[in-house]
Parts: sequence; C-alpha cells; structure tokens
Amino acid sequence: QIGVRTGPWCLLHLAPRPVGLTRTMLPHCALCAHEDVVRRAHQQAAAQQQPHHSSTIVAQQLQDLHALHAKLGDEAVTHCLHRSWGSPAFLPTVISILGTHSRWPNLTFDETLLVTKFVGMGFPEDESIRVLSSVSGDQGKALEKLEASHPPASRAPASPSGPTPSCATPTTQPAPPRASVPAKLFSQSSYLAAYQRTAPPEQGYELLAKVHRLCCLFAAAKVRDEAADVRSRAAAAADRFFNDLQRQLDSRSGHLADVGTAATRIWSSAVTLRLGPPGDLIGEYEFAQMLNEVLRGDRA
Repeated sequence: QIGVRTGPWCLLHLAPRPVGLTRTMLPHCALCAHEDVVRRAHQQAAAQQQPHHSSTIVAQQLQDLHALHAKLGDEAVTHCLHRSWGSPAFLPTVISILGTHSRWPNLTFDETLLVTKFVGMGFPEDESIRVLSSVSGDQGKALEKLEASHPPASRAPASPSGPTPSCATPTTQPAPPRASVPAKLFSQSSYLAAYQRTAPPEQGYELLAKVHRLCCLFAAAKVRDEAADVRSRAAAAADRFFNDLQRQLDSRSGHLADVGTAATRIWSSAVTLRLGPPGDLIGEYEFAQMLNEVLRGDRA
C-alpha cells in the first residue's frame, strides 16, 4: 500500500500502466501517478465499467487529483490518500474530500471528512458546516439537525463520495452501491462487555483517576491527526478540564466521601474541554457530552 516505501514522493517511480492507460493519459506527477494509486483506482473502476471505459475514467480522475494537488500541496493530498485508502470508492472519495478542503481550508481534516459525508448524503455543504459548528463537531447531533430540516424527499441525490470539486471536471463513473451496515445490538456492544467486567470505584480517588484518564484519551483521539503542538496543547487542555471538574467537588461537603454524589456532580458539570488553538476551535465538550460520544462510538 501507499506509504510502505520510505523517502519523499518525488523519488518514487511513475506507475506502470494498466491495460488501456497510455503514458500521455497520466499526470506527470510522482504522487498522483504513483503505482499504488493508479492500480487501486483502476481495479475499482474496472469492477464497475468495461475495461476500455475504466481506463478513461481513471485517467480523468488522476487529472482531477493532480489539479487539486497543485492547489493544496503534497501534505494535504498524501494525508487524504492514506486516510481514504480503504474506501470502496477510493479515488472519487479522495477528490471529493480534497475539493471540500480547497473550498473550506479552515476546517480540520476530521471536520472536512464529516462535511463531505453529509454532502454525500444529500445535505447542502454550507449548511452542513454551519450545523456542525453549532454542535461543536458532534456528528450525531449534526446529523439529527440536518435530517430534521431536510426530509429525504428534499435532499439532493446521495453519493458515497460526495460532490465533484469545483476545480475538477466531472467524471462519468457511476457511484458504487452503498454498503449495507448491519445493526449492532446492545447485547453485542463493547460498552456492555466493559460494564460487566469492570468493578465500580469504591473510593473518590479511584473515580477521579478514571475520569482523568478518560479526559486525556478523549482529547488525544480528537487531535490525533493534528500537528505536534496542537496535540501538546490538547493534553494540557485535558489536564485543565480535569482540574476544573475536581473543583466541582467540595470535600468539606463530603462530595468525595460518596462516590455516587461525586460522579453525579462531574456528570452534571457545565465546565467544558476546549480543544484547538485560539481562533481555530476544534471542539468544545462538557463531560456528559464527551462521555455520550464515547458510548455512541462503542469502540473496544
């Protein structure tokens, strides 16, 4: 897969041509015409089209990618290729995400992914951004608001890979069928398994230790794709947030002596965890909101 080799992209070879692709059809770019990118795109297109059509489609998609590469640079394109590698519509997905990024450069990468996803579901792009910002990046709440204001009949036709970027020429490749996602029962959830095997804390200090760890892990997960200085600030923000939560507990009133009371006061606290540098807020979360997001994600 892409990225297995070491060294800068400019030292990588241009792709050996799949059947039907001539050299003149490929962009003269070691990144956009990298052999792994071309091979994967050609395999996916060939599964949807006749072989002679797939070569034309892939060539056009690579030219679209190259136009975005020229606008956004190596880092954005490389990061998007890595993150989208497992997509069933790999190259159209990359082009859509980069197109969104080119139009809204102030969004974080995770926000760009969500906006592209919402647009692919038929929601307006500018409204998706506004709603996502209004709920501090909470995907579930944003989707609820968008679905409430846009019933299915009023939405644009859904596309798994989102809109075609404005700087790229639309391709003729039909969207692949949306994969069905099996419903997950509560009895199969990671949350239930963890709940059943975990003993509840009996002392206040045990509760605080678990809360602190959750704050740190949550903050780290939110900025895992950001620069090192952003990750460092997020770790410090998690510590400040935890200290603010601790201030909600009055030891003179016996809050720490009763674990249930301490947990309730932490859960109902209005203090927030703010992630991101000043003027570029990634997200703002109360503890209850943070915990609910973790439970909805249901990761082991």
